Amino acid sequence: MTSIWLWVAIGLLLIPCTADAQPISSTTMVIQQGLDAQYRQIIDRIPEGSVEVQTSPHPDAVWLEQMFLQALVRSGRSIVTTGGSSVVRLVFADVSTRYETVEVSDSIRRIVTVDVGATVLQNDRASVIPLTPSTETIVVLRQDALAAQSTQHTSTHAELPLPERTVWDDVLEPAIFVVAAVATVVLLFTVRSQ
Repeated sequence: MTSIWLWVAIGLLLIPCTADAQPISSTTMVIQQGLDAQYRQIIDRIPEGSVEVQTSPHPDAVWLEQMFLQALVRSGRSIVTTGGSSVVRLVFADVSTRYETVEVSDSIRRIVTVDVGATVLQNDRASVIPLTPSTETIVVLRQDALAAQSTQHTSTHAELPLPERTVWDDVLEPAIFVVAAVATVVLLFTVRSQ
């Protein structure tokens, strides 16, 4: 009977701990949703007429501008390369994905930020469109975070930090495996000798 309780105790100690992982959307989808919401706010505040679009430097500026142009077309706006009745300058303050470690080593916190600013120039008057940045923070398993990334754009992926090492990882877990192995050998020889 004692050996059964010993096996139960060893089994309970070896059960891995995991964080409350949540379902995860791809980083590309999260960024697109954040941009869609901010682009709608910008388009609603642009006066009627043709629109010329300029962008600030960003590694993904072409992709981000393309999504804005598509939103303009969906709203029925006329897009020109020069001489528009309104000039919209998009400022990509922060469109990125980053990761932070959490207490549980097999999980990670993913933070996707979409922070776009816009300035509209019409009739030699500039107006700034204030927008609230969108941030999605979620704790997920490391392998899920890797699977949800896209390496096509720099803003849709980041390097995962190494998990923090704890006393459990460095001392207790190996000690438990050694004790379990010794207990197994002792139990085998005890049963065999009887």
